[in-house]
Amino acid sequence: MVIATGARILIQTATINGNSNVTLNGVISDEGAGGNFVTAGSGTVTLGNANTFKGTTTIGSGGTLALGNALALQNSTVVYSSGTLSFGALTAATLGGLSGTQSLALPNPMALTVGGNNSTTSYSGTLSGTGGSLTKTGTGTLTLTTAPTYDGATTINGGTLNMSGTVANSSVVVNSGGALAVTSLVTALNLGQNLTFSGTSAYQIGSGASGTGSTAVTGNLTVGGTPTLRPTSDNTTPTAGVKDIITYSGSITGSGTAWTVDSSLLNSGGSQVSNWIGGNGTWVTPASWTQQGFSGVVSYDDPNKKVQLTVSGPANITPIFSTIATIAPGVAAAVTGLASATTVASLTIGDAANVNSLTLQAGGPLTATGPVTVNQLGTLTATAAPVSAGTLNMSGGSSRPFCEKR
Repeated sequence: MVIATGARILIQTATINGNSNVTLNGVISDEGAGGNFVTAGSGTVTLGNANTFKGTTTIGSGGTLALGNALALQNSTVVYSSGTLSFGALTAATLGGLSGTQSLALPNPMALTVGGNNSTTSYSGTLSGTGGSLTKTGTGTLTLTTAPTYDGATTINGGTLNMSGTVANSSVVVNSGGALAVTSLVTALNLGQNLTFSGTSAYQIGSGASGTGSTAVTGNLTVGGTPTLRPTSDNTTPTAGVKDIITYSGSITGSGTAWTVDSSLLNSGGSQVSNWIGGNGTWVTPASWTQQGFSGVVSYDDPNKKVQLTVSGPANITPIFSTIATIAPGVAAAVTGLASATTVASLTIGDAANVNSLTLQAGGPLTATGPVTVNQLGTLTATAAPVSAGTLNMSGGSSRPFCEKR
């Protein structure tokens, strides 16, 4: 069966059954509703147009999904755990996302682009193929739990590519808007070729009491632009000292390029509880909170071919996006709010015995991804800047004005 070019195929969930071959040359659309595409049976389904549906694509066991257009799955996450994904005569193809467990052999040549639908996915199959390459786009995170073996370049243009193990055959280039992530605290990422950071790229490493993520580069290291180091943690604080975050065997270009250390992902392994322990004061005073983090500086050890992070901590830090924050120190406390936008997981103000308050400053909106709770004797004043939260809970306290997320 052939559906001709020019036809429009509107789906919520479309399942192509049977053992016959089917060619769909019309545009498959879900009008933004997240429609899914499923093949079943032993036949071959060929997609011949630049489709726009944004749901998942699943291939049934024994069947084949053939791409006749490089943008056939540009917005769809391919859940590749069975069947066969065929690129036919294509030399480039774009997938909205990639997940699943089955290995995927890229033909020679094949420039595969993944991530345009901004989803966060994990793929445990092996991406392989002589002449194959991978470009990560979008804002989501793609985690490759098995190291790829293709021999083309790995380019990160957007979002985060999380890898582990030994990537023996591919050079890695991290461009503006992209991040290379090495979250293992035990095993380094081993790159058999070169590593390049350019523009406003980022390097995200796991960090905690048991170790620090690192990358060992067999080839050359190039550092340019204004890179950012993003340490994450497993809710344990790294010990103070010098940590090797990149080692290299070849040469370095850009030694001395300054790194910014962004600690906003600390404690991202789970929500962190932070209690206000001061009296009157400002939100941005780390010593007034119980949450622990660290500060660090990136430096170069050229003689020993290392890039290092010097951790000067542990130290108290102000609440971050994963923080369950509470202002109820057991004494009266008036807290002056933020001078810039901040996000927390939730916020509780006040108890039944002491007057506690939070007053926001101009230019300092506060967002809680969960609830904001104002208890008895607590006050939240948001006249200078707004508060946005999942829910507002009042128990004898006061809050004005307030913006509740819908």
